Amino acid sequence: MYRGGDKPMTLDSKIYYREVRYDYETSRTVRYQTRIIPPARIETERIILDLDGTITLIHPYAWDGATRARDTKTNMRGSAAHDALIQLVQLGLLPGDLKSKLSIDLEYYRFCREDGMGILRGVLHLGAIQYHRWQRTKTSPEKEAP
Repeated sequence: MYRGGDKPMTLDSKIYYREVRYDYETSRTVRYQTRIIPPARIETERIILDLDGTITLIHPYAWDGATRARDTKTNMRGSAAHDALIQLVQLGLLPGDLKSKLSIDLEYYRFCREDGMGILRGVLHLGAIQYHRWQRTKTSPEKEAP
């Protein structure tokens, strides 16, 4: 089910967002191709993960940016997709094992590198999020800014 308006959906290469009380929310519905393949299509109020790995963040999808890292243009899309995938794990809709964690963390790294992040900074970010355990992530599955 598509809820993004009348325009046909295409894959995006950018994140469209606005700052909201130190957090961010998308300013339009966006879709990204991930390598995370769910066992069945997953749909929540603000996140859809299709069988081909396409993740849709439905406007207004809100997230907190890169945890423990400075938010820049090169990590915004990665942090949005990463947070959405983590939310699906926390809801029990994706597996939360170490293999899944590595796959989701690698998606963050891949998006950041595609968006121009340097390799050294990307590796440092990947190491930091690998150290960050599932149970230490935010427990609120979704949030909406006013």
